[in-house]
Amino acid sequence: MCNLSAYGITFDLVGRNVLPNGFEYSMSANIGFCSWGELIYVRCAQHDAGSYVTVFSKCAFPLQLIAWGKHGRNIAQIRNALTAR
Repeated sequence: MCNLSAYGITFDLVGRNVLPNGFEYSMSANIGFCSWGELIYVRCAQHDAGSYVTVFSKCAFPLQLIAWGKHGRNIAQIRNALTAR
């Protein structure tokens, strides 16, 4: 469990992959009123000018057509938690 509940979010940690220049965390959000769940990926990597973080979210259920803005909220929650530290 990746517990960022102090920042208002709690996702289940699915896995951690080591990349050539960093790492990637895979998380999942539970099924809710607005969606059938999401998969959230946070990639952290080093670059010549410093480090960067990429966050993206996608539907866990492949036949879901409308996300109702849930991906944007997931990304905003991760971004807010990272900048609050």
